[in-house]
Amino acid sequence: QIDASIRMLFYEGDPIAVMTISWAGFQILRGLCDNRGGGPIDNINTILRPEMRAEFWRNASAPHNYLKHADRDADDILENVSDELCDITIFIGISMYIYLENPLTLEMNLFFTWFTSIHPELFDIPDTSPTLAAVKKLRDGLHELIQSDTRSEKLEFGRMSLAYFEKHGIGQLSSELEAALK
Repeated sequence: QIDASIRMLFYEGDPIAVMTISWAGFQILRGLCDNRGGGPIDNINTILRPEMRAEFWRNASAPHNYLKHADRDADDILENVSDELCDITIFIGISMYIYLENPLTLEMNLFFTWFTSIHPELFDIPDTSPTLAAVKKLRDGLHELIQSDTRSEKLEFGRMSLAYFEKHGIGQLSSELEAALK
């Protein structure tokens, strides 16, 4: 479901559909993490800048809470539905997937890089090793490349990158990076 939601997002599918699919994947992964005695939420907080944590989590839960409780407030309207709200859910889903020690898919690898490049202000990736320093350099370079693009152009970049890496292949995140996210 996380891979499907990434593809739907990059191909600019309906935001409510992307939100619903990404949230379903999120819920499954959350249940699996809970069965292991915890989850990656604290670990996500370690790479979020402290001043951005409250906003990150507020944005992550608002649309899903609305959809979850729509039967209680049938007259309520979800304003400003944007596919950008799905980004956080997908990112958290990927973090849970890493926590569960699964190798990331092509879609997850690409989305992780794409998302952290679009929102470098959220993340404090340590450059305590050559691998993490390279990840940080890649993120910052991509940010410079696409920072002034429209949302649609950023999604097109994701779509084109997905097509390129499907054709030519992409490596898995290194075990060192995965360990930093656990």
